[in-house]
Amino acid sequence: MKCTLFAWESHLFGVYRTLLALAVLFQHLADIPLIGHFAVYGFFVLSGYLMTTIMHQTYGYTTRGRLAYFLNRFLRLFPTYWIICLLTLGLIVLQGEPLTRSYHDAIYVPTRGVDILANLSLIFPALSPKWVEPRLAPPTWALTLELIHYVLIALGVSRSRRITWLWLAVAASYFAATYALGLGHESRYSYLPAASLPFSIGALLFHYRDATREFVARIPGHPLVWLLAVVPLALTAQLDHRAYIEPLFFMNMALHALIIAKLRDWPRGGWLGQSDKRIGDLSYPMYLGHYLAGLSVSLVLWGAPVHGATPQGVISALVAAVVVSCLAYAINVTVDRNIERARQALKKRARPIAPASA
Repeated sequence: MKCTLFAWESHLFGVYRTLLALAVLFQHLADIPLIGHFAVYGFFVLSGYLMTTIMHQTYGYTTRGRLAYFLNRFLRLFPTYWIICLLTLGLIVLQGEPLTRSYHDAIYVPTRGVDILANLSLIFPALSPKWVEPRLAPPTWALTLELIHYVLIALGVSRSRRITWLWLAVAASYFAATYALGLGHESRYSYLPAASLPFSIGALLFHYRDATREFVARIPGHPLVWLLAVVPLALTAQLDHRAYIEPLFFMNMALHALIIAKLRDWPRGGWLGQSDKRIGDLSYPMYLGHYLAGLSVSLVLWGAPVHGATPQGVISALVAAVVVSCLAYAINVTVDRNIERARQALKKRARPIAPASA
């Protein structure tokens, strides 16, 4: 089946994104080890594939196309993010910074100009944005990496097969250098250059979509069932973190590449396929808002900030998953659906071009 424009919107990428967001939620709020850690790199592989696809098939590498692409990304990311920030600021005012910081170190009011700008722009200025504080929505360190790679893709790092392979080689060289220098795993996870590896893998899935189709079709099983394999990978890594996390981390990227390739070619059908976009629209606000929901729920249920692998923490995480889903739906209905009209208009005005593959 030939890959067509906007095909991902009906091939369960939305369900996949939402499951990844839930994995992040349950690692953070219920301390299920590493499933969110591995899910973030699934997001990066998927973004590499999707952003390369839309640059080739929707926007093109003209000035007009790039501007439309950047504006579309802005409309997709920032209005929802700013709503979560405002809600978080309200919670901080109501409960006080000592309480919110006891739940997560980064949840406090930015007062310096550089911190305000970082929280407004989603660009946390560090080689590893994960350690920049405050962050009103703590998981947004990964969005800094996403935004920078969105720009790199618009500039052409995945414009052709040859350039994408060069990008992958540079990313692999960075990983090799971290091992040669004896740097820890964090340098291969939250650091800006590290994200280029999954992004470039995702970009290659676009360039080799025809070449890989037959191979992927021979691998049995529904692609979302394969996603369950992330759990044993993550749990196995915890048996001996230092010994296992490195090979399993690379296996995780390969697993997500397989899942995305299978989803890319998966035929639309059934209620899940028909509901995919609506389910997927929940993923971004769920990812942004799960700490906000978790803290609010724990205060209501227990009168204190509770999370972790305790009965109270697990109950809080389960309830928070429901609450943040409702919040995501409310944002989607009241804000995102109106913005979506502008985004679709941008897509229609952008001139599609034939993808380069040299």
